Amino acid sequence: MVVFPILLLLIFGAVQTAVHLHARNVALAAASEAVSAGTTTTGTSPAARKAAQAYIESAGDGILATSDVTVTRTATTVTATVTGHSLQVVPLLPTPLIRQTVSGTIEQPPS
Repeated sequence: MVVFPILLLLIFGAVQTAVHLHARNVALAAASEAVSAGTTTTGTSPAARKAAQAYIESAGDGILATSDVTVTRTATTVTATVTGHSLQVVPLLPTPLIRQTVSGTIEQPPS
């Protein structure tokens, strides 16, 4: 009798872990998309942020229940950070915060 609830908890825990890991990968890929869009010579921070959000919406397919994209562009570098929480599979079990950051150097036109 006691074994079945424990077995269900283990199964749902494994599924929640898989969802969390997938959400981390989506956040990392979205940050990479933002850096790719922002490191071009004509790139801007809003364009980079939009690229990351588009990636989260298309590839993430709701796996990131909440997300926030921050892009910082200086004269030489672009840094994108995606934070959020994964989809919650197990009720009442809070999901850990996901934070993925990617940086890149802005392309310089040939002299």
